[in-house]
Amino acid sequence: MGSTALLAMAMIFAYLFVFGPLHSFQAEYGGDPAIYQDIATSEDCARLEQLFDKYSRTANRVSVDAPGQRHAVGYARAADKRMLDLNC
Repeated sequence: MGSTALLAMAMIFAYLFVFGPLHSFQAEYGGDPAIYQDIATSEDCARLEQLFDKYSRTANRVSVDAPGQRHAVGYARAADKRMLDLNC
């Protein structure tokens, strides 16, 4: 197998490892892909905690059946998952 093919496979696996679980939150809760990507690539535990707190408050404040509430829950769960992955 050529080095280009190995590089391509490594990139695919890296993408799935980092983004795969967080994109499942997007599929389940909807929302802005850029926010999920920002969460998935952040390695700053304090910032992730701030995002988790922000979106948790939003989810609790918005009507349960509003799209924004679902999105906020997804962002909060994604931030929580990323913090667990980083052992924050």
